[in-house]
Amino acid sequence: MQEPIRARGFQPSDGTKELTGDFGRQSAGRSYHFGRHLLVELVEARHLDDCELVDAALRECVTASGAVLIDVHLHQFSRTGGVSGVAILSESHMSIHSWPEHGYAALDLFMCGNADPRQALPVLERIFRPKEILVEEMLRGTACQRKAAMPAYAQGNSRKTMQHIYEKIWIGELWNSGNPAGARVLAEDFIDHRPIEQFPGNRNGHIAMALDWHRAFPDMQFKIQDVIVEGDKLVARYSAKGTHLGPFSGHTPTGRNVSLTGIDIFRFRDGYLLEWWHNEDIYGLMKQIAD
Repeated sequence: MQEPIRARGFQPSDGTKELTGDFGRQSAGRSYHFGRHLLVELVEARHLDDCELVDAALRECVTASGAVLIDVHLHQFSRTGGVSGVAILSESHMSIHSWPEHGYAALDLFMCGNADPRQALPVLERIFRPKEILVEEMLRGTACQRKAAMPAYAQGNSRKTMQHIYEKIWIGELWNSGNPAGARVLAEDFIDHRPIEQFPGNRNGHIAMALDWHRAFPDMQFKIQDVIVEGDKLVARYSAKGTHLGPFSGHTPTGRNVSLTGIDIFRFRDGYLLEWWHNEDIYGLMKQIAD
């Protein structure tokens, strides 16, 4: 079982500050937010048809989060069916809707003031035993909202979290699918230590490079051969195959099947990709598409 989440103050570099009251304001150019909002998905979870256990779980989550419970209202759709309901809090609410036949539950955890809904995540994992927890976090009430979709209780760097971010989101969404939403795991101050000339080595340059690559090789799929995680770093060896169907580095589409191998090294910070070192056989790829 993972280490419990330890509450940490929200201190982004842009000067955003969390209020301890239930209202927001702006002062001297500093932005404030009303509270922390988590959208949580439990995947392949257990006991989602146990209404009494769901009630107990919500109550324990409230306590772990440091919130004040007003009342819990739950409804079960049949004796073995899903459970839907809400815990009303002085600091806002926690809600749940479950599909036990699919082992899936969706939760909405929003709290203002000093309550921290992140502390509920280990409780949910311990009680419902999901194979995976997906979390999207939003800071409500400010244009400086921080948003991140990432797996299981990613308030730090764990092996499971780091592999999921690398393989499922960065590789799976951004590079294999050409979906810019996969860039949500890049830190705002992301650094590519080996940028190519036409794309800057920052976050925006990286996104542009990935989309340009996908236009050139729209069916290319990267497959991970080996992964090593140590501390805040991940090292991976990969191979890739696809078809040259779009312009690439001055070469017109050839329709040829191509392949590529390479190595990635990432440094993570708080569940985000911060630094990237990489070495791929670009020379071999260029030979395959040469006229």
